[in-house]
Amino acid sequence: MADYTPIKGFWQANASESAPSLTTLSSQGYPTNGDPRKGTAATIPGAAWYYWVDQAIRAVIAASGKASANPPSPAELRDALQSLGWVNGKSIKSSMIDLDNIADAAISATSTRPVQNKVIKSALDAKAPLASPNFSGTPKVGGVELVPIANNAGAHNSLYRGIDLTTKYTEAQISAKIQAGDFSDLFIGDYIPKTINISGVGEVTSNWTIAHFNYYNHMGWTADGLSEGFQVNTPHVVLVPHIALYLAKMNDTDTTANGYLGSKMWTTEIPKVATAIKNAFGTAHVISFASLLGNTMTASTTSMAGGGITGATNAWGQAWTKCDCNLMSEPMVYGGMICSSSFSDVGEQKTQFRLFSLNPESINIRTAWWLSAVARSDGFAHVDYNGRATTTTASYALAVRPYFLYH
Repeated sequence: MADYTPIKGFWQANASESAPSLTTLSSQGYPTNGDPRKGTAATIPGAAWYYWVDQAIRAVIAASGKASANPPSPAELRDALQSLGWVNGKSIKSSMIDLDNIADAAISATSTRPVQNKVIKSALDAKAPLASPNFSGTPKVGGVELVPIANNAGAHNSLYRGIDLTTKYTEAQISAKIQAGDFSDLFIGDYIPKTINISGVGEVTSNWTIAHFNYYNHMGWTADGLSEGFQVNTPHVVLVPHIALYLAKMNDTDTTANGYLGSKMWTTEIPKVATAIKNAFGTAHVISFASLLGNTMTASTTSMAGGGITGATNAWGQAWTKCDCNLMSEPMVYGGMICSSSFSDVGEQKTQFRLFSLNPESINIRTAWWLSAVARSDGFAHVDYNGRATTTTASYALAVRPYFLYH
């Protein structure tokens, strides 16, 4: 019997100290009582056969982890077989296993237990960790190669996400990501909830949303009394509020005579908002920039808004102006001019914010809000409450929804 040490059994008398040889069991077949009349001898079991039966029983008892009883008990074999009930179920109950002696409590590369889990550890070590995995090779899904997102303005301008960034990072950490210029884990639509306190209006809470990365880089002017600092070359994001801040008029009367630059909106309302933004976000985090703003209008000139409307910002009737925040132009919102009276209403504000191209519903806030463009002699362009692009008279109170550069 391979891997088995014979166990001495119990007999009535005359037991031997030496085990009989099983090789003497050489007659193969079935037992018979014999027939003397026919000269047929009865089957002789022999000592070897008794030994084999005894040892087969004791082997089962030993395999169950039990010791043979002394004196023997008829229940021994039954108890041993019951304890081996796991054989039929092909599973081992933990109560049947001495885990302290056959397995480690934790994965170890130096295990000496009979069940060595260092093989498992070696296999697991070859896998990427769940926390901050670092993959090698070319990742694919369904056979399609996955292209990693580059940490730069161009790549991050291509994806809309829309999460509250303050649930993941402090404002200092967000600012650091922007100033580093890689914008890691920042995407269009992500926002910073913030309350600003506007003079004469009070506190207004909004989700200040990333509308564009590096919109103003390499734009601006160094002449017209503006210093070199207003040609923006600093990593930044454009932030816009997800709602209107408050209602205000472009002018007290229905005129656009001095363009946007001469409007009450620019001279009175925008400075109040700029102060509130700097107080809330910190002056060091607000980048000043130069914008080319219209400053003269001819009432008799046909407006590019069409439909026979007259009144348009004069060609080259613009001036580079320092801004801390500003109203949006039509191209920033729609991607082109619709109701603007002239190209001079656009200036450098010529490119659509990615927030509005990737998620156009961000334009429609169910409130009419002003844009910076002169549309006609008595009014400016705006986004209507129902989402349409249109115009209205300058003395009408519509919502103020500005943008600024944050870093």
